Amino acid sequence: MERPEAAGFRKEILASDISESVLASAKIATYGSYAVRNVPPAYLSKYFIADGQNYRLVDSVKAHVKFMKVNLINERDVKNIRGMDVIFCRNVLIYFDEKAKQKALALMYDALRPGGSLIVGTSESLHNITRAFRPMVINRVVIYQKV
Repeated sequence: MERPEAAGFRKEILASDISESVLASAKIATYGSYAVRNVPPAYLSKYFIADGQNYRLVDSVKAHVKFMKVNLINERDVKNIRGMDVIFCRNVLIYFDEKAKQKALALMYDALRPGGSLIVGTSESLHNITRAFRPMVINRVVIYQKV
């Protein structure tokens, strides 16, 4: 079977945060042993290089990552993001009030392609905030799909 990238599929990861210092740290892509403790050994050896007590992400993966400062309730910031297949917004919404959650979710909804998915933290739920997404459960994880 032909690999997806060989068939013309594009791989791109957009990593975003509101904090410039968090983005700077993420660009370094070096993690302590505790941070990678749940990474399966096969993935650890394939995608990371051991560097003393740390692990560095391999350049071939880093090349697919674009970093961007994004405020999730700023329309101009989020409107720069379109056609996403998946948005991981884990443990962010818990810091927003109801109005800010609704705005952020509406903007992320617009950023997703039709059928795209939003994945939030395990302690977060879109229940009583928006009905724009259809919840699905996959391996006991709730995933919200753009309808």
